Order: sequence, then structure tokens, then C-alpha cells
Amino acid sequence: MRAQVAFMHHSMAFATGCDDGRVRIYENDAQPINHETGWKLICDLGDKHDAANGHRAGVQSVDVSRDDSYVLSASADMTIKVR
Repeated sequence: MRAQVAFMHHSMAFATGCDDGRVRIYENDAQPINHETGWKLICDLGDKHDAANGHRAGVQSVDVSRDDSYVLSASADMTIKVR
């Protein structure tokens, strides 16, 4: 499985895009960070069966807006999603 990662600019969070067409956002507000158990899934944005939120093919690129308001993803299904 191949994944893309984009880090948030103003928080301890990151977004991932995976071959299953999903974009997931994880955060960690604990100090110090426990890299094995400290990250929690806060958002799972669809899959190939959820056309409104997910991609029908793997996510090839994921990025976060400068103000952390939007997560953008591009897929092999030739679509771009802005969330």
C-alpha cells in the first residue's frame, strides 16, 4: 500500500491519502508526542463506494491549505476533491 502525507501548518496533525481512495486526518495534541500510540484518527473521508467524499481509485497526491482550512486530494480516477 502506497500513501501520500501532508502535514498541517498550525496544528499537530497530518492528512494521508491511500490506494483505497480514502483521505484520513490524524492529530496529536499531547506533549510530548508518542509516535506509536499518540496519533488518533479524527476524520475518514470516504472510499470508492462513497462518490461524494471518496475517490474511485487510489489517491496520488494530498495537500493542505496554508491556513489548514482545506485538504485537497488528487486521484488516479482523474478527480480532485477539496474538503
